Amino acid sequence: MDAELVVERVFPDFQGQGVLRLRGPLTYDNLPLFQNAVRRETTPTLILDLTEVPYIDSAGLGSLVGTYVSSHKAGQQVVLTGVNERVAKLFQITKVEPLFLTFPSLEMHSRRSLPPARHRPLLRLAMSEVLAHSNHVVATPRPVRSQVRLAQIAIACSEALKQEMLRDA
Repeated sequence: MDAELVVERVFPDFQGQGVLRLRGPLTYDNLPLFQNAVRRETTPTLILDLTEVPYIDSAGLGSLVGTYVSSHKAGQQVVLTGVNERVAKLFQITKVEPLFLTFPSLEMHSRRSLPPARHRPLLRLAMSEVLAHSNHVVATPRPVRSQVRLAQIAIACSEALKQEMLRDA
C-alpha cells in the first residue's frame, strides 16, 4: 500500500477559487479521497496544489484527467500548481500536459490574474465540441478510436485557449 494522501482545503473560497492542497502520492489506493474532495468544490476555479505530491500512478493520472473533463462540463476551470519534475514528465509522456493550466507555485498563481471573461465563450465553445463528440463515443461500437479523438479535441481546444491567453497577457 502506498503512502497516505492528505487533501486539505487551504483557503475558504479564495477570490472565487477553491484551493485543495494534496500531500502524498496520488494513486489507485487513495483515489476516493481525492475524488470526493474535488466533487465538493463548487467554485468557478479549482486549484490543485501538487507541491507535496511526489508521484502519480496511472489511476491518479486518469482521475486528474477525469477531474478536468467533469469540471469543464460544469463550467469550472482546473489549475495545477507546484507540479514537480517527475509528475511533469508523466504529463509530457502521456500528452495530457496541454489540458492543464499550470503554475510553479500557489504564490505565482495568485499574482497572475485568471483568464479574462472574454476567453470564457471560447472555452465554452471548445468544451461543447468535446461534449458533442463524447455523446458520439457512447453510441460507437468501437469506442477506443473515438475516445482517442475526444482526447485530441480536448487537448487542441485547451492549447488554443492557452495560446490566446498568452497573446493577451
